[in-house]
Amino acid sequence: MLSDLAVAETPYMPLLSASRSAETDADRQALVAECRHLVELRKAHMIRRNDPRLGVFLQKLGVSGRNALEMAEQIIAAPFSVRHVQRCLSALRELRQQIAVILAAKLEDDLRALLAVIERNSARNAEIAAQYLGCDGAGGLTLEQVGRHFGLTRERVRQICKRVGDRLKERRPFVPALDVALELVAKQVPAPAAEIERELKDAGIAGGAFRLEGLRETATILGRECPFVLPHFDGNRLALPPGAGGATQLVAAVARRSTAHWGLTSVADIAARVSELAETNVDEAMVRHIVDIDRTLEWLDRDGGWFWAPAVSRNRLINQIDKVLSVAEQIHVSELRVAVGRHHRMNGFAPPRRVLLELCRHLPRYRVVGDTITADPPLDWRELLADVERTLTAVLKEEGPIMGKGQLERRCLELGVNRSTFWAYLDYSPVVARFSRGVYGIPGATAPPGVIESLVPKRSQRPTRVLQDFGWLPDGRVWFAYKLSEGSVGNGVVTLPVGMRQFVDGSFVLKTADSTRVGTFVVSTNSGWGLGPLFRRCGAEAGDYLVLVIDLKLREVEARLGDEGLLDQLDRDDGTTLETRLEERANDLPDGIVRRAQDPRPLWSGGNADHSGTTDDQVHVHAEPSRARVRIGLSSTDTSTSQVAQTDVTEQATEPMAQEHRPKQHEPPVVDRQDEAPEIRVESVVVRHPAKL
Repeated sequence: MLSDLAVAETPYMPLLSASRSAETDADRQALVAECRHLVELRKAHMIRRNDPRLGVFLQKLGVSGRNALEMAEQIIAAPFSVRHVQRCLSALRELRQQIAVILAAKLEDDLRALLAVIERNSARNAEIAAQYLGCDGAGGLTLEQVGRHFGLTRERVRQICKRVGDRLKERRPFVPALDVALELVAKQVPAPAAEIERELKDAGIAGGAFRLEGLRETATILGRECPFVLPHFDGNRLALPPGAGGATQLVAAVARRSTAHWGLTSVADIAARVSELAETNVDEAMVRHIVDIDRTLEWLDRDGGWFWAPAVSRNRLINQIDKVLSVAEQIHVSELRVAVGRHHRMNGFAPPRRVLLELCRHLPRYRVVGDTITADPPLDWRELLADVERTLTAVLKEEGPIMGKGQLERRCLELGVNRSTFWAYLDYSPVVARFSRGVYGIPGATAPPGVIESLVPKRSQRPTRVLQDFGWLPDGRVWFAYKLSEGSVGNGVVTLPVGMRQFVDGSFVLKTADSTRVGTFVVSTNSGWGLGPLFRRCGAEAGDYLVLVIDLKLREVEARLGDEGLLDQLDRDDGTTLETRLEERANDLPDGIVRRAQDPRPLWSGGNADHSGTTDDQVHVHAEPSRARVRIGLSSTDTSTSQVAQTDVTEQATEPMAQEHRPKQHEPPVVDRQDEAPEIRVESVVVRHPAKL
């Protein structure tokens, strides 16, 4: 009968086998589809085989791999290698359901659920760990606080929390809400901690204001990199990038010190100074947040980033304002800005007009009406000013209020002021205003039309373009003077003369007059850029004067900001232009050589030179200041011998010269030398006629 039964069943065996095969193929297709869904999950690689909540489902898949992503990719690549298709498919579906639950949970709920799995035998221990680590969003309690709440000793609480922490560190569980929260904080820092905590709630990541202290501890326990530090600053919590925690106190200290020196300061300047001191990147956003929470600092122009420290006892800027308002009954903010920038310790620094006005509004002893500032009550200049400034003011009030430089100097010298001291105060004192070249007076003073013009010494007028002048200093440095335009202030770019291209090129360290490094000045072709940080830190405006003094040996640029008086200072420092120097050396040429000032190409040309040729021969001395060289040549009225003369030249050239150029035929020979000072002097010219060589 068994044999008959076997025979009877034989016709049905192919049908059962085909049915099971079709079912298996459908299951495999569903299995591959589930795996593709898992691969598309952005953080599938973070679901590890030993995950306390999801690891059990990965183990049912029956394939090798360290995480869910690797396992899913292996099944997709070889679906027929899966032996138990139904069990694997069921495990994948359960895994997807659990992942969906975890993804929908708020941060604090997900962390509590994780702790419940870790301490599945003791709900109390899970709650103890949650309160101590801050997983409940409260920020974490001390061992003593948790022990008092549960009636345990501090040591017992420590033991429980250590055991939980060790289990979490070993398994690095899948907590997507934590990862999203850390990504949000990384984008928000630097910022007040309370502000970021509200953002976590508003973004739906946390159910309430999840304190960052708990987020930090949880991230550390679960093996995540924490993208912030939480220093407490002046009673406030501030979230900063890693490594910037120690810079908070430094920012406040530098800000107060800078305010004491300059009167006020800017966010850009403080960020640059602290970054250099702390040797780490401190951005402007961090400085802004510190100013917001530091009670000793106060905004003057938040949009522009200007602030000050009212509690600083000695404020140099306010002292200068007091001096100016003691000699001027009232003054326009533009004139006040120029006056306070004259002091030598200010190094040409003067805040923007809107910031200076706002500072005066913050001080009760000043009254601001529109753009005009008045001291209320009036200040007595006799009590505020030192001896020399008091003498200058007395002379100007008695014989001015506007005087020519020569007359003012004579009167002050008669009253016992030393000449050097007079010039120093004329350049730097805020109680003396420069109205024009060689014309000075009391700040804010007015004069009838034509008076100032009549006091100006006669001389050629400087050009009105951005580049005002340039030249060489006796020590071999080269300088450029500019009157800043809106464009140059905005883009931090200035132009350089074509003739200086061979001397000034490449990168230079940019420093202020007090040797503070503010960036890099780069020169290429006829442009120089990199002045933007200087202008932002010093509050430069269109109409200000800028002098760049370039040390070609040290590769450094000293930047000076101020008014037009900077150009007069350069003149007195013997920093005249090369053209002026050549003109002054005209008398050093041999007798008979005549200066032709109207011809801009050959600066000197002459005849009847003392040489061994005929008296009809002509010697030409061509000075080319733009190329810092002298061309000396000979021409003859005899066309048969009209060749270039051989010349022996004894000359002294102090600019850095380009390499010597070989003279071409029918051109005067070029004499170039490199020395140290910007001076050209032709001391002797000996000409030998070509026909007699």
